[in-house]
Amino acid sequence: MAVDSLSLIFCFLSGGTGFVSVNDWCLALEKGTDLKLPWRLLRPKLAEADPHSGLVKYATTFQEDTSVKEEDVTVAEVLYRNKSSLESIFRILDKDNSGYISMDEFSQACELLGEWQIEIPQQQMIEMAKSMDMNKDGKIDLNEFLETFRIVNQECPDVEEDEED
Repeated sequence: MAVDSLSLIFCFLSGGTGFVSVNDWCLALEKGTDLKLPWRLLRPKLAEADPHSGLVKYATTFQEDTSVKEEDVTVAEVLYRNKSSLESIFRILDKDNSGYISMDEFSQACELLGEWQIEIPQQQMIEMAKSMDMNKDGKIDLNEFLETFRIVNQECPDVEEDEED
C-alpha cells in the first residue's frame, strides 16, 4: 500500500481532524506496511500524541523531531540516549528475528523508506548494506548496526560548528 493510500486512510479515520485513536493508527500502519509489529509500543518513537486526548497526530508519523536541539553533546552520549531507539529499529528490520538483518531484509526496509520519503537507488542500498556488514558475513548484526550509527555521527559534523570556523 502506498503512502498516499495510508494518508487517505488516516484522513478518513480522523474525520479530517488530523487525529486518530491509537488503535486506529496501529491498525492502519499494520495494514499499510504489511508489518506485524508492536505498533502501540512503537508509537511514542514514531508519532506524536495529544497529551490531553491521547489521540495520535497522524501527520507526525515517521517525521523526525526537529524541536530538540543538542549542544555540547558527545557521540557516546547521543548513542547512549538513542541506543534503545536503534535497537528497536534493528528489531523491526530483523523480520525473521534471527538476530541479523539479511540483505533481503535491508532491501525491503529501503523500499519501505522509498514509499514514505527517501527513495534509495538499488546500487546505493547494496553499498550501504555492505559498508554496515563490517565482518563481511553477508548479514548485519546489532553491534554492526550500532557501530554504523556511531561512525556516521562522528563523521557528520554539526552545521553550526562549520559556520563558527
